Amino acid sequence: MLSLTEKDKDSINKETGKYSVRGFFDDMEFIERKFGKEKLEELKKELERNNINVFDYKKTKEVPISSYLTFLVLSRKFFNLSDEEMREMGRDSAKASFIIKFASRFLISIKTICNNSQEAWERYHKNAGSFKVAQIDEENKKIVTEIHNFKGHPDYCLHLEGFFEQLIFFVTGKKGRCREESCALKDDSEVHRFVVTWE
Repeated sequence: MLSLTEKDKDSINKETGKYSVRGFFDDMEFIERKFGKEKLEELKKELERNNINVFDYKKTKEVPISSYLTFLVLSRKFFNLSDEEMREMGRDSAKASFIIKFASRFLISIKTICNNSQEAWERYHKNAGSFKVAQIDEENKKIVTEIHNFKGHPDYCLHLEGFFEQLIFFVTGKKGRCREESCALKDDSEVHRFVVTWE
């Protein structure tokens, strides 16, 4: 049976905000495409044993964000996902998100996306941190983003790296790269800081 380590629990249980169930469904669609429906059903049984029961909920429902973080950690353990595969899940999640669909349908500038970043964050996260764009440098093809008042989990940091990579691709049409420069879980910093660059 899959279970969280005490370190995982310590990190995850600090979060008291809510998360949109649509995020679960985005990631489960990725898992089904990558590993097949049978493996997804096996994962669901393991998740239910860990009190994660969101599979019959509407996408608009909100659940404790600790449930989503638990889902990510246990999914990674179940499939033995690498760091890059966690980023791949994040990129795939971005393709399904509202903000990505909006950006791909219309010619949206980088500044427009950045100006609406907090609103986009709140579509998934309720009372779970705040999102800030700390730097926009289009000339040098670099954006620095920050997440405040949110600890999360290292697996979610990787997921977000992939999400931001896909977002910058949709806006610029260029391959993006995102890496976390400072982590509120690992460093003295209280902020998650991500540096996004593109070709």
